[in-house]
Amino acid sequence: MNDIIAAIIKNVGMIVLCFLPFLLFLILFWKKEIQKFSIRHNCGLIILALAFYLAGFLSLLLPHSGFETSLDYYLKNEPTEIVMQRFGVMVQTKNQFRNMVVSFEDHSLKKFAKSKDQSLESQYGYNVMDIDFDTLIQNETDEQIKAMHRYFKSLTPTAKNEYTGMFEGYNLIMITAEAFSDYAIDETLTPTLYKMKNEGFVFNNFYNPLWGVSTSDGEYVANIGLYPKVGVWSFGTSGKNAWPFTMGWQFQKAGVETFAYHNHYYDYYDRHLSHPNIWKNYKGLGNGLDVKATWPESDLEMIEKTSDEYMGLDRFHAYFMSVSGHMNYTFSGNMMSYKNYSYVKNLDLSDLSKGYLAANIEFDRAMERLLADLERYGQSEKTLIVISPDHYPYGLPIECVKELSKREIKDDFDLYKSALIIYSPSMEEKIEVDTPLSSVDILPTVNNLLGFEYDSRLLAGVDVFSDQKPIIALADHSFMNEEVKYDVKSGKVYYMKHREDDSIVKSLYERVNKKFEMSTLILEKDYYRKVIK
Repeated sequence: MNDIIAAIIKNVGMIVLCFLPFLLFLILFWKKEIQKFSIRHNCGLIILALAFYLAGFLSLLLPHSGFETSLDYYLKNEPTEIVMQRFGVMVQTKNQFRNMVVSFEDHSLKKFAKSKDQSLESQYGYNVMDIDFDTLIQNETDEQIKAMHRYFKSLTPTAKNEYTGMFEGYNLIMITAEAFSDYAIDETLTPTLYKMKNEGFVFNNFYNPLWGVSTSDGEYVANIGLYPKVGVWSFGTSGKNAWPFTMGWQFQKAGVETFAYHNHYYDYYDRHLSHPNIWKNYKGLGNGLDVKATWPESDLEMIEKTSDEYMGLDRFHAYFMSVSGHMNYTFSGNMMSYKNYSYVKNLDLSDLSKGYLAANIEFDRAMERLLADLERYGQSEKTLIVISPDHYPYGLPIECVKELSKREIKDDFDLYKSALIIYSPSMEEKIEVDTPLSSVDILPTVNNLLGFEYDSRLLAGVDVFSDQKPIIALADHSFMNEEVKYDVKSGKVYYMKHREDDSIVKSLYERVNKKFEMSTLILEKDYYRKVIK
């Protein structure tokens, strides 16, 4: 509520402008004109109004510099951000209502098929499962699910590689770190995070897109490996679905005990529905995790009060959703920033930048304690740790982001560039990864590293070490990879390594759209339950 009130106050001028036409109508027209208004005496005014309306509608047919016309966006529901920007709330509401009651025919799937060159068979095999799509298609009565079967059958799975099973048999600790980023990592202020980032897998081009339900969608993408559905809390909605490729389900299938923790209220974002469905044991503030209720709560205290619950087991998987790095970053409104003020007070930075770093010092202390506890229990050498952010620190003004990151922010891709940590104390040397990847690629990558069986065709992302390279897609369906970047808002294409070929870019754009569509349908239809036995 505090954030909502602050946003209203910040934008009060624009809000007033939204109501200005209505106020003018009341003042200038209603009392004097409405009572004597007649069609007969105002034909010219009516014709003029209709002409303006018709001209506005016909303008939707005008060419656009991107791959979609304005009419395309008008008639469909996504990307929500683009529809909202171009047409406003009413059109988006109309589209969402229409999509609740109307099912559209599936487009041709042939263009998404990728024939496998038999001469280039992977020496390691492929991350694929024995799914009989032909029988599934034959026995299915739902036409939409039939179309899904045909689509996934048409895809080529990703190849296994030299990193497949590198950490087979290891414990796993996964952490979604609140508003974490690469500029929260400092050799002096956050030395443990610095060590973990630079002595494990070093991802030089990791991107962390922002989704509609910020933190919850960030959790969903990293843990489920799909894009979130627009207009709902996808993770909360997922609570009754089967998720066989999530780490919680994979470890439980292997007979390993699983745990999840969150140091804010346990039912926030309906985590009491989503998290027990993936991890057998879930605790948060209010249902068993006895941390002090401050704002925000301490990540260090969460680690201190949970390690003894699982580290004594022969093998385990634990998941944490942190909160210490949460906005706002004032020393009066953020307990973690206040707690660690002495470490940042003399930095030559703005106060909000100092507050952000101070809050993340608490997360660094938590990681220091986590590594110490693993060592104490003798689990250090057989545990893999994965840390990713839920979203960039949008509680910071763009000036602070530039100040901390020390880079130019030209577009959303620059804004969302971030840090992914995959680290084990058992690693003898760091492994640098220059391939661009994003949060949706975490789950297939970790599945591959741990040597779990999964079907790579059924996830939106890809294993970064495989023969198929990731596509970084944003909520508005803008995308980039190693060769090209496409900005949906402007319709501009930026070529980096590839020859200029718009047909390739359009094919990638269609592929991205299909991944969003299928991600939504997998959630809606509980699709995995139908194909994974």
